[in-house]
Amino acid sequence: MKEGMTMDFRFTDRKRAGRDFAISLMMVAFTTLVSLFFKSLDFQDATLTITYLLGVMGVAALTRGKFFGILASFLSVLSFNFFFTQPIFTFYINHPDYLVTFIVMFVASVLISSLTTRLTHQTELSNLRQERLRLLDEINRLFIHSVSIQDTLGKVADLSASYFKGEVKIVVLTQGGPLLFKSVVPFETDDFEPTIITHPLTTESEMSGSFSLKTHHPLTEETAQFTLNVANQISAALEKEALLRTQTQAQIEIREQKLRNSLLGAISHDLRTPLATIIGSTDTIIENYDQLNEPIKKELLTNIRDDAEWLIESVENILSFTRVEDGKLKLNKQMESVEDLFGDLVSHVVSTAKQKFVLDVPDELLMVPMDGALMEKVLLNLLNNAVKYSPLDSEITLRAYRKGKTAVFEVSDHGLGIPKEQHEKIFERFYSGDVGYLTKRKGLGLGLSICKAIVEAHNGSISAHDNHPQGSLFRVVLPLEGGLSDE
Repeated sequence: MKEGMTMDFRFTDRKRAGRDFAISLMMVAFTTLVSLFFKSLDFQDATLTITYLLGVMGVAALTRGKFFGILASFLSVLSFNFFFTQPIFTFYINHPDYLVTFIVMFVASVLISSLTTRLTHQTELSNLRQERLRLLDEINRLFIHSVSIQDTLGKVADLSASYFKGEVKIVVLTQGGPLLFKSVVPFETDDFEPTIITHPLTTESEMSGSFSLKTHHPLTEETAQFTLNVANQISAALEKEALLRTQTQAQIEIREQKLRNSLLGAISHDLRTPLATIIGSTDTIIENYDQLNEPIKKELLTNIRDDAEWLIESVENILSFTRVEDGKLKLNKQMESVEDLFGDLVSHVVSTAKQKFVLDVPDELLMVPMDGALMEKVLLNLLNNAVKYSPLDSEITLRAYRKGKTAVFEVSDHGLGIPKEQHEKIFERFYSGDVGYLTKRKGLGLGLSICKAIVEAHNGSISAHDNHPQGSLFRVVLPLEGGLSDE
């Protein structure tokens, strides 16, 4: 599905269209008043043009879709002609130069509006992906820790109905007869006729059934694909339930793997978005190479590089997440020197980072029983996050010290910090906090959860704190005794 199509449950109804139309008119009127004020101060026409362009950008950011940005562009050109070109208070154009000016102004306004709309759309897509991943992960957790499949299916129906804002029915056919699990969450509007989408629940055993959704939302291809992912999760769980009664433990483990792979398949599906962005940016460069100036070309190429780096990091995190979920995280503990570990860490990040690094290690030799490669991955992830979310030329501190029978590692920065209510949530799978003010793209929310799994495998702990007076501090605590046992 193309990104330009309507997203899940994001649609423009009549009320929203009226609101966006009013915003467009008020923004053009406001920029006209500001321009009239600037004109009274003998500001140049270029300043007035920039004022109108900013207004168009505001309309694109506050409204949905490209239409209202184009409408604001058209109205801005008309207002500029009416109030600021001779003869004023008419739409008459008495000189060809003005016509060229209006055309350039309109094209620039439309381009700015399109770019702003695309950025807003990308942000909404990112938030939507996070919501979908969290729903699938919560369903996955329910099934993994399920005691009663019937209670779990009822909770899944409630979760699905709450997310889709509609009526969800899960029908499971058994030898004792059909089982129905139904949940309804009313939607706030019924402007659209109700739509029903149904997916079969297929298994290799005697169990079968269906997952159906009834909603007043206009369903899209992407919504259908997402509901299919939910149905596949339920199908895998039903098959596991049947295997508990009829098959061996080895076969059960295979189905559990299938359940986890279904979740990872949904994650991989979302990796297509940055690929689509890369293709879109390259197409823009190829098709408009001569028309684009150098700063725009550089920006597009930078976006391509950033998306490629995000993809690499995401794939590496997914592979690590798979190993953790499969229980394949094996520790090779040795007595490791903290100084050697810190030396390897700094060599990885200091060459590319713009921040200043401060190392704080104890005077005495500190040897810690740990898997050096895995702990390097943990601390490197914390350092990369500090670099990513800290201002340039700020200070990042990597510290280690002995506290009783533990070794403590700390990574602190002087960025904007993390709200206290998110200090525990950031270690959850697929959780990425509100960091949009610093980065263009959110991660999949796996990095810190992987760090937590590695640290806990060492019988240690990891936590987030405020770094006074500003910034964040991550603390890792590892035991110094009993570290070389095969735990």
